[in-house]
Formats: sequence, structure tokens, C-alpha cells
Amino acid sequence: MIVSRYLTREILLTMSAVAGVLLLVIMGSRFIRYFTDAAQGELPLSALGTLMLFHMPSFLELVLPLSFFLAILLAYGQLYLNSEITVLVACGISPNRLLQVTLLPAALIAVLVGLCSLWLTPAGAAYNERLIDEQQSQLDFSLLTPGRFQDFGNDRTAYTQSLNDDRSRMRNVFISERQTGGNGSPQQVVTRAEGGYQTTDPDTGSRYLVLENGQRYSVEPGSPVAERLEFGSYGVRLATDDTGEVDVDSELMSTPALIADGDDESMAQLQWRISMPLMIPILTLLALPLSRVNPRQGRFAKLLPAIFLHISYLSLLLAAQDAIARGSLPASIGMWPIHLVYLMLGVFLIRRDQARGAADVDRSSRPLHRPQRARRDAGGSGHGAGPGPGDLLHQRPGRRLGGYTALDVLIYLVMRLPWRFYEYAPVAVLIGALVGLGGMASNNELTVMRASGRSLGRILLGVLKPLVLVILLTMAIGEFVSPATEQHAEAWRLEQSEGSEAVLSHRGGWQREGDDFYRFGTIRADDTLINVTWYHFEGQRLVDATQAARAVWDGGAWTLEDVRITHFEEGATRAETLPSESWDTALTPAQLNRLLRPLDSQPIASLWRYADYLRAQGQEATQPVLYFWQKSLLPVTLAGLVLLAASFVFGPLRSVAAGTRIFYGVIVGLTFKYLQDLLAPASVLFGFSPSLAVVVPTAACYLLGFWLLRRTG
Repeated sequence: MIVSRYLTREILLTMSAVAGVLLLVIMGSRFIRYFTDAAQGELPLSALGTLMLFHMPSFLELVLPLSFFLAILLAYGQLYLNSEITVLVACGISPNRLLQVTLLPAALIAVLVGLCSLWLTPAGAAYNERLIDEQQSQLDFSLLTPGRFQDFGNDRTAYTQSLNDDRSRMRNVFISERQTGGNGSPQQVVTRAEGGYQTTDPDTGSRYLVLENGQRYSVEPGSPVAERLEFGSYGVRLATDDTGEVDVDSELMSTPALIADGDDESMAQLQWRISMPLMIPILTLLALPLSRVNPRQGRFAKLLPAIFLHISYLSLLLAAQDAIARGSLPASIGMWPIHLVYLMLGVFLIRRDQARGAADVDRSSRPLHRPQRARRDAGGSGHGAGPGPGDLLHQRPGRRLGGYTALDVLIYLVMRLPWRFYEYAPVAVLIGALVGLGGMASNNELTVMRASGRSLGRILLGVLKPLVLVILLTMAIGEFVSPATEQHAEAWRLEQSEGSEAVLSHRGGWQREGDDFYRFGTIRADDTLINVTWYHFEGQRLVDATQAARAVWDGGAWTLEDVRITHFEEGATRAETLPSESWDTALTPAQLNRLLRPLDSQPIASLWRYADYLRAQGQEATQPVLYFWQKSLLPVTLAGLVLLAASFVFGPLRSVAAGTRIFYGVIVGLTFKYLQDLLAPASVLFGFSPSLAVVVPTAACYLLGFWLLRRTG
């Protein structure tokens, strides 16, 4: 009983540490995404805690199997290094008994994972989906950021040029929304007003936007029929009682509903949910023999092969889920053969390990009066070389593979490697400095340097010299390589599934130029714009509403094709259809790429030019300025992280193991990265300078580093 409690405690403590790191990564990324949505006005800050809470079961469902698998490898690997397992076996605890002890916590984790996958995860996902839809259906103008187009759901977009000091009144308001006309057909409604404010009816509690001195138009470009309303004061109800039905998705359905539905997609989702807890005992059978190492190998020797085995298991399940959902794999066969193969592999490894363990015990129990034979046995045991480190970089695919082959996924990941290198360069530099300096500290090399008269400052200067090469390489990749590879990777991925006409961005976007408001549907890999809508105003009066099927960039100018126009003349409307028309705008394909594609992957010079363009159009330019400072100050950031790593090695992490340094490096590096990522949307939400969002975490590294170095002398 004492041995069982000891082994269970070692596994669960190690699993808690591993799960904590993985949860930090997953939850941090998700929280930053939600916080960014809140900064853009798409979610209220008060909903973030609820969203994260109801996402917790899905996080645990993914994290716990991998954490338990790694916990067995690390915990038992350490016990093998300390010869504790050998002592236990010599004392009569058989390998079968060891397996039984390990299966007890495995059963508890399997029950917890099953509870999450079969009940809590779909229930939480459905609740979050409803919550997000409800929040986006409420057009709350108190969340508006001046100079930015903000989407409030249900195809509604709002823009205000500025707010007064107490943010209670808006100036120069533009609203676009999709409504149902009197004949039941959808119509686009655009409103332009000099100002507006939000108010609440004290009797009903309904919120209204009161617009002042403006005009409202219901118009489909190309149609001669349009409605125009000129007003001095106009109230718009912001919250709607009917937010519409949420599309039923298999991931949001309850487990009994999946069983009752019975179609291919439901069966694929059902088998996935059952597979998550079923993986736990199978992974236990795989982990036990893989944790067996000798002192010369170290407990990390089999970690990479074991992780690759886990990834292959999970990837095959994902591929089977996609095949079942598409109907190419019968649900009756489903994922069960995959589980059977890995179960047989686990049983085979267990049997082989037990046979090897019996031979080791037999050798260790031989009489001690045969020293020469014992020495020959000891020498012979060193001929087995440990597995070398693997070079394959694998990233878990999404839940739906969409028909991509393994080679397609590998090519896509390779093309995205430059961006991943640039994104995680600060974390890598921190861990590298900790491991390098930590190894020198463990070998007493730093002590010898200090004893020979070399000052701490000279040691730090020597550490920073090779950092110059890392900085130059990182900046070159971020400025010249990763922007191009990211664009090509996304274009290649979409062209594999959609052909040469692939749409490169489904994001869409709005843009303002003076009294012109543009809406872009999508952009293709050849820089062709799809579905361009153009509203031309004179003051508050709409002059033309234009829609084009596409816009082609040729010879330094844009040409609209398949054009439909509605002209608003004095007391009448006139419709016009043209095969093509020139489009006079200052927008270029490069600027549209920055508008419709993620800003964080853009080069430094392009970000500053785009910020200048937005300011010239009276729009908010916080995000491009933020990413500009983040990339420009990267050398200072990397130097600060190296200083922090050196202070840790000379201080609290001087005499710890390499694995402990890596653990603290990952924690500190991710904390730094998430702090920067959180301050970025916070600068938009709370209105402080974007440069502070970059400078504050970096300054914290320098202050903490100098303080720790000063304490150590």
C-alpha cells in the first residue's frame, strides 16, 4: 500500500506540473484571443471569465491524456535513474503489480476525461456559442473605438470618427446593416449622421442609439428602387429579442443527441468523444516500457520517440474522424482498428519489457564470488546505444483535415517555419541562455571565470556577443522571409483545396477614404478583389451606391468589373450596369493585403506606411503602430531576456538540474510573451500608448535582471 501511494503520488505530481504548463499555453492563447475581441468591441470584458470557465472542460480533455502519458515517462524514468524500480522488483514487486498500480490513477484520469468529452465539453461549447451570438447581436455603441470599423454581428458594422471627452456622444457616424425589406427580401441599409448618443428606455430597459442630422438609405446597388429618409433625430433600437437560431454543429450536440441523430458526422464526433478516455489505458501500456532507461541515457532519452508515438496515435484518430464524417470510412469500422493496433503494440512492449526485466533480475541475483563475470556483464551492458534525437517537427492538425494528405500538411508546416521561428525567438533565446549558462554553472566554469578575475559585466558582455548574430538573423527573417512565406503558405494551402481561383482571405473588411466608404468581400492570391461595395457621400447625402463582382489591379490602376450602380439624383434614383469601370483610389494591393491579412506577419516598413495611410484617412492606427514598435524593439527585448536568464543562473537557478531550468525558462518566456500579447489589445481598450505595451514587459525584464544580479553581487 505504501509503495502504491508513493508511485501514484509521483505520477500525479508530475502530471500536475506538465498539465499546468500545457494549460498555461492553451488558456493563455485563448484568453488573449478573447481579450483582443473585447478590445475590438466584439465582446464585453465581463464575458471573458464566463467564456474561459466553460472552455475549461475542452482544455482538460486535450491536456490530461498527454500530461498523464508524459508523467509516466518522466516519473518512472527518474525512478529508473535512481534504481528505485530495480529495488522494488528485487523486493518482490512484479512488473504486473507495477502495471496494476499505474492503472489505478489511469482509471481516475480516464473517468475525468470521459466526463469532460462526453458531457461537459459539448455543454460548455454550446453555452459559449450562444453567449457569443447574444453578445454580437447587441449593438452596443459604448464599445466603439473612434476611427475604426467594428463588426457587431449579423452583418452590422459601425464607424465613428471621434467621441467627446466623456465618450457619451459620437461625431460623424456611419452604420451599415442588413435588414429584411417590406417584400421579405434582404436589403442593405446605410446611415450617415453628424452625431449620435446611446440611451436606455427607463420603462422597458431597451437600449437605443439616437442619431442626429443625417440620412438613412435602403438600397441594393444596381436597383432603381431605393428608400431615403432624412432626419433631424432618429432612434435605432440596439438589442433585438430574436437573435436567431444557432446552427446545429456536431461538436455542440449532446452525446445522446449524437446517438439519436446517427448520421456520419454525428458518428464521427461520437467516436472521437469515446476515444479520448479510451486512450488513457492504452497510453499507459505504451508509457510503462518506454519509461525504462538506464543512467547513461537519462530520463529524456525516450521522450521524443514517445511524443512522436502519441502524436501519431492522435493524428490517426483525427484522420479517421474526418474520413467517417465524409462517409469514406464506415462508422461500423471507425476508429476501433486504430485503438486495437496501439493496444497490441502496448501489450507487445510490456511483454518484452517484462522479459528484459526478468533477465536483469536474474543477472543481479547471481553469486557475488564471480567478480570477473560480473565485470564482463557490466561492460556488456554498455553496448546498447540510446535512441538519437528526432529531427521531425510535427504540429497537431485541426480536427478536420479537409482531405489534405500527410505530405500536404508537412509542406505547409515547413513553409510556416520562418514565422514560427520569428514568433518564438524570445522564448527560445531565454531557454537557450538558461541552458547554456546553466551548464557552465553546473561544471563550475563560471566559478573559475570569476576566480580568475573576470568580472560579471565582462561575462555578460561575452554572452551578448553571439546574441548579435541571433538578432540579425531573427530580424532578417521577420522582415524579409516570414512575410513572403506566410503569404505563399496560405495561398498554397487554399489552392490545394480550391484550385487556382483560391480565395486568400475570407476575412473581408471596411475602409474609408474621405467621404467614400468601401467594403471588400475577399482577396485572391493574385490580388484580385471579390465583391467590392462602394458608398460615395457628399456630407450626409449618398450620391452613388456601387457594387462590383471583382476589382483587378493592372498597370498600376484598379478596374472594376461587372459593375452595378444606383445613382441618387434630385428627387429620383437611376440604375446603371457597366461591364467595367476605372476605380480611382489611393489603395494599392499592398495596403489591401495589410487590411485583409494579419498585421503581425507584416514587415516593419509596411506597418509604418499603413499607419500613416490610416491617419491620413482619419482612422485609428493603434494596431499597426503597436506591431511596428514590437518588431522594432525586438533586439532590446532579446537582450533583456538574456540578461534575465543570466540573473537566474547566477542567482536562484545556479545549482538546479537542466530540466528545472528549462521548465522555468518555458514558464517565464510564455509569461513574457502573454504579457506583451495582453498589453497589445489593452492599449486599444484603455487608450494608452502602443509603445508602452512593448516597453513595459521589456523594462520589467531589465529591472528584475539587474535586481537579481545586484543581490548576487
